[in-house]
Amino acid sequence: MYGILSLVALLSRGSVFLGYDKVGNITRLVSNTCDVDSIFVYNDLGLLRYVFSPEYQNSGYKDKYAYEYRYDERGNVVKKILPGCEPIQYWYDRGDRLSFMQDAILCDKGLYRFYLYDRLGRTAVQGLCSGCNRSEEVNIAEFKENIDGLCNTGYKIPLSDKITNPNLETVNYYDDYGFLQKYSMP
Repeated sequence: MYGILSLVALLSRGSVFLGYDKVGNITRLVSNTCDVDSIFVYNDLGLLRYVFSPEYQNSGYKDKYAYEYRYDERGNVVKKILPGCEPIQYWYDRGDRLSFMQDAILCDKGLYRFYLYDRLGRTAVQGLCSGCNRSEEVNIAEFKENIDGLCNTGYKIPLSDKITNPNLETVNYYDDYGFLQKYSMP
């Protein structure tokens, strides 16, 4: 119901109420026992932009007590700011797949986390790199048994200049076990 707090849970020590907007987004969460009164704000597209905690409402310090989300024109989160934290940034390819991300720890080290996908959109390779071309070009990783590929994984990427000094965290192989021949002992 629009603008009305609805009882959603009767707890042994109190109740929790939720408020909704016209389209059904939660706009307020109130607990009568532990001073919880959080406010949720959405943009014109119905995407969550802010969550204001009870502490924010008492102090007004957005950096310490509010959550903020920013989006690109396709609705992908491109920046997330959590209370007391530095921003986390995200970059996507034209297929709306996450290509790169950087949080404060990676930023301090001059690094980015990269993600490469196969033709079916499955995560093939994930790792860290010291530089990246954050264009929206799609960089499909294709496994080839007879090549070294990116960091000797057998994955060939057409836009190898998008990733500088890669350091692998995860490599996934799908569909068959041909990759084992490359790494098996004679």
